[in-house]
Amino acid sequence: MGGDIRSRTMYMFTVHNLPSGYSWQSLKDLIMNHDVSNVYTKMVDDDNERVGYVEFREKEDCDRVMEEMQGEECDGQKLEIRLRDSGDRNRFRSPPRSRISYGYGDRRG
Repeated sequence: MGGDIRSRTMYMFTVHNLPSGYSWQSLKDLIMNHDVSNVYTKMVDDDNERVGYVEFREKEDCDRVMEEMQGEECDGQKLEIRLRDSGDRNRFRSPPRSRISYGYGDRRG
């Protein structure tokens, strides 16, 4: 179908307590382990914390992955997952470009 997933995404959550240096690619891989076909990830350094933003096309995928990941350990750190309202998309703080990274994932098969 093509196009930017962000233009069609309405379901999202944030991932907190990620290991330092964790990349959007690592977050995408972690999310894709939960059997989703399409996901958008973004990493932001926010108030001395590395936060992962995860967006889905399907509400069911978002709800299921959020539930599965709550409390999951990553490199010895217990993850905290927080649901984001679709209206929050315009309120994401935009740090300088040097502090933000993006990633798109589409796994089929």
